[in-house]
Amino acid sequence: MATKRLADVRQITMAEAEYVHEQMFRKTVTIMRAEQEAEAKIAEINAKLESDIAADKAAVEEMETRLATFIMSNHDQFKRPRMHVTRWGSFGLRKTTRVKVFDEAALIAYSQNRPDMLLTETVEKISKGNVSKHLRDGIDIQGAMLDVGENVDCKFDPKAIREEL
Repeated sequence: MATKRLADVRQITMAEAEYVHEQMFRKTVTIMRAEQEAEAKIAEINAKLESDIAADKAAVEEMETRLATFIMSNHDQFKRPRMHVTRWGSFGLRKTTRVKVFDEAALIAYSQNRPDMLLTETVEKISKGNVSKHLRDGIDIQGAMLDVGENVDCKFDPKAIREEL
């Protein structure tokens, strides 16, 4: 949070503006300090949680392996119904299908020969950098224009913030 946008346009002196800037700096440091403390506490809580549940996670993984081994070793018991229902949920076999692309170049070439199949898609994206360059060069581009203006900007020196933290 090193940059702030200012919206209040009251007339004040330069000395008052410097005072406001200093107060913004102090409040920003206070906020950052509180956020750092909260993040440290969250990290500590997460580390304790991981430590507390590590044994249970390992036990669940071992049980998953045992159950998967049983299911794969007993396909005949999971033909119909494919899932065995218990009061806690279900386990068994579920059919899955996914596309495995092993030669992308070959698939793209095939797709180009069969455009009716719509196997690939092209996404058009506006290159704002190129649009800007051409507009700045004086080329009129339909649907685009340069929007030039000014924003009030207020920045704090990262070194000064580190010193305060």
